[in-house]
Amino acid sequence: MRRRWTDSNSPPALQGDGGLWNVFGSREPALAWGPDAVVGDDPHFGGRGGPSSGENFHAAPNMDHAQAFVKAGYTRWLRHLQHDIGFCGWRLDFAKGYGGEHVRAYIEATEPSFSVGEFWDSLSYDGDGAPSHNQDAHRQRIVDWIKATGGLSTAFDVTSKGILHAVFERGDFWRLSDRHGKPPGLVGWWPSRAVTFIENHDTGSTQGHWRFPRGAEEAVSATPKRTRKRSAAGRLRTD
Repeated sequence: MRRRWTDSNSPPALQGDGGLWNVFGSREPALAWGPDAVVGDDPHFGGRGGPSSGENFHAAPNMDHAQAFVKAGYTRWLRHLQHDIGFCGWRLDFAKGYGGEHVRAYIEATEPSFSVGEFWDSLSYDGDGAPSHNQDAHRQRIVDWIKATGGLSTAFDVTSKGILHAVFERGDFWRLSDRHGKPPGLVGWWPSRAVTFIENHDTGSTQGHWRFPRGAEEAVSATPKRTRKRSAAGRLRTD
């Protein structure tokens, strides 16, 4: 939802002033937008909207969610995904690109069964290139975003992923506890809103921006292996 693409496959594909791709064709009038829908503080796309409520991503226009027609259009589209396609939850890409208050508005309007945001930024690192033991500032930024959603959305625990990299790349198992003896990631502060993960379409897959250490995947599984035994009565039981 943070950004929209337009290219030669869009119906119709139009470029705005200066040849910038900031005109969005759509068969749905509520989603046929021009430069007024794009934030005005990203010089790459010539938007005429208000300032961005998050970080800009220069590969695609950042939409101005503070504008009523943008919010109404996205809400209409989300309801279409729910009622016509069958989606029941939202996975919010590059969530730091727009304010959590807008996420809250979309969740309140659509009432999904589940919502998770990808608030991914850099951890703190020491001079030797290893993550700092104290990642409180990093996970606090994720917490702040969740709070901005009114606590209605969960977030991927990027902090824990970064720490687990160091654990398995360096054998630094002492990193698995913070200075208070709790898990050092988001899960240690707000477990009900933390979605732990080790890989996604950006970090692994064909992009490989931040691959998890090979061979360590099974070690972080939270599901213990179970054995099946046969009781004296001949019935199978699971331990």
